[in-house]
Amino acid sequence: MNPRTPVSPISPRALLLAFMVSATQIGGPALAGGSDPARAEPAAEGPAASCVPLTHVQRRILANASDGTDALRRFVTITKSIYQLDMAETAEWLGAHRAKSAACPPPRA
Repeated sequence: MNPRTPVSPISPRALLLAFMVSATQIGGPALAGGSDPARAEPAAEGPAASCVPLTHVQRRILANASDGTDALRRFVTITKSIYQLDMAETAEWLGAHRAKSAACPPPRA
C-alpha cells in the first residue's frame, strides 16, 4: 500500500457492528435490541425476555430521562459522538423499554 494513499477511518459504531455480526456468526453471544450497540441487550427467551439486565449506557439514559426531557436531551447531545446516540432513537427505545419493563419484578437490592 502506498503510504500517501489516504485511508478512510472506520467509525467505532461500524467496527462494533461488524464485530457483533462476526461474533454471532461464529457462535458468540447473540444480541437483541437492534443494530445500535449502545442499546443492545443480551438475548433472552420466555417470559423474562423483557427483564434482561441493562447496559451501562441504558442505565445512564434512564437516569437522565428520570431527571426530565431537558436532562435527557443534554445527555444525548453531549455523548452523541461517544455512544452514537440519536434523540429520536433514544426516545423510541425509552418508550419500548418502559412498556416492556412494566411486567418485570423490581430489582433486588
